[in-house]
This record gives sequence, structure tokens and C-alpha cells, in this order.
Amino acid sequence: MSDEPSKQTPTSLSQAPWATLWGWGRSIRSRARLWRPESTEELHAGLVETKQPLIPRGAGRAYGDAALCRGGIVADTSRLRRVIDFDPKQGLLTTEAGVLLSDVVARFLPQGWFLPVTPGTLQVSIGGAIAADVHGKNHHLDGGFCSHVSEIELATPSGSLTTRPGEPEFAATAGGMGLVGVVAKATVRLIPIETAYVAQETRRFEDLEHLIGYLFDTDKRFRYSVAWVDLSWRGKKVGPGTAAKPHHPPPPHKNPSNPPPPTPRNRINPPPNHRLYTTLRQEIKIIPRIIRTIRKHPSHLHALHRTSNKPS
Repeated sequence: MSDEPSKQTPTSLSQAPWATLWGWGRSIRSRARLWRPESTEELHAGLVETKQPLIPRGAGRAYGDAALCRGGIVADTSRLRRVIDFDPKQGLLTTEAGVLLSDVVARFLPQGWFLPVTPGTLQVSIGGAIAADVHGKNHHLDGGFCSHVSEIELATPSGSLTTRPGEPEFAATAGGMGLVGVVAKATVRLIPIETAYVAQETRRFEDLEHLIGYLFDTDKRFRYSVAWVDLSWRGKKVGPGTAAKPHHPPPPHKNPSNPPPPTPRNRINPPPNHRLYTTLRQEIKIIPRIIRTIRKHPSHLHALHRTSNKPS
């Protein structure tokens, strides 16, 4: 991520090299001309120039073929990495489309600002987050990524287009997978936070019904909501699982009842007498025994599989 425009020589679309591309899921591959504009000006000029099929590509984290264009042109925006402007009074951040979410966090988290929506990976570009309208664990309260975008500049074959919420072009671009135009720049509203840590309430449940009830009952109390459910059980006990409800806490000096968060080292390595450490250590010691048993008696594994799949 840079504040300065690139000064490299522009590459014509007709000179763009052929490349074999795939999505993050690696299930589909195709060959296309891979065009990497060095600036938004080059991007705009290229869109007006070309008459060939073209699709934009951000960080390549789409699972399937969203950023593939067999025989056509793929506009790779990864070199459009400038931060254009930031308004600390309103939290409005304007960047080029290739800036990654990880870039934003690395630069603005120490200043007390965070992304309004965070998907499962930070290796997603701003343009890609808009094209897919990605969601995070706070979707039930804050909506998708585009709910926090105040302006988008698109490169289209007809020229530059700037669109804002409430306009039909904005609605078609949010989650439009780049079919309206290529995102060149965007303005996103960050959220203020007091600390880089999150507080979290974690609950375990014996069945799916009580877990889902807890999620609904606490949705408005916590900004984020996530659960892991074991669906291998059968009968009335189907779906035991764990629910987690993180939120951004106030700093310790504003809420004395909350102790300071542990250091990152202690979060990863609990003390030897910690219950979590003891449990994990016991489970890890069992793993070699399980492997030896399976190798010695492979039929036991098949019997265990049949037993676990029996309906109760």
C-alpha cells in the first residue's frame, strides 16, 4: 500500500501476456490475457480502448470462476494500492481498488480505526470486497461491506462513473461481481475502536435448539456472532456446539471492572497449570497411541465409523 502514484510504463491491453488463472478454490482454470494497470488513469483508458471481453480481478480469493475470462482479458487491480485520503473526523477512507483489507488494518488499527466488516480473510482487496459485498460475523447488525461504502468510482467502456448509495448504479455494483464496471477507487467508513483486543462470551450447548435460541436472544448485545455445530450426532442430541459472541470493549481505564487483556504470548501459550493447556496436552499425548492402534488394527477404524453413523 502506497500514498504515491506508480510511475511505471503503462502496458497496453494488446501487449498483456497470456496467463493461466484460477480461483482460490483451484477447481477451474482458464487462460486469458492478464492486464495489470499501474494507475487508475491507465485503468480508465484501457476500459475505453478495449472491445474484448474483460473481467476485473482483485486478490484472487473468489472460490470459483468469478475472476476468470477464458480467451478474454483479466484486469488485475493488485497494483492499484494507493491510499488517497483519510478523514479522521468521520473515519472516511478513500483508496484505490487494489488496497487489501490487511493493509487497512495494519495502517489504521494503531490509530484507533477498524474495518466495519471483516470477512474470513484479510487478503481481500477493497474492490473485491465491494464486488462480492462480503460479509463478516456482524452481518446481523451491520450488514455487508457495501453498507459502509459512501462512494465508488468505476471504470467502464463509456468512461469514468462515480456512484453513491441510493443510486441504481451503486445497487448494481454492490455484489455485482464487477459486471457493471471495474472498481477504480472507493470511500469506506471505518469504525472507531478503543483497543485492538476483543472481549468474548463463549457458551457450550448440548443441542442445536438451545444454541440457536442463545444466538437470537443475544444478537443485539454483541457486535459479532459465530457458532461451531457438530451435526454428526443423531436423535434429540443433534447439533451440540459452541457459540462465541465477541465485541469491541472499552479500554481498561474506562471500565475498571475489566482487567487488561493478556499479552499475545499468554493468549497463545497458557501457563502450565492452565486447564486449557492441561487438556490439550493430554489430548496431544493420546494422538500417537490412536495412530499406532489404527495402523495395527485398521478394521477398528471401519467399525468405529459404522458405529458413529448409526441412527439413535
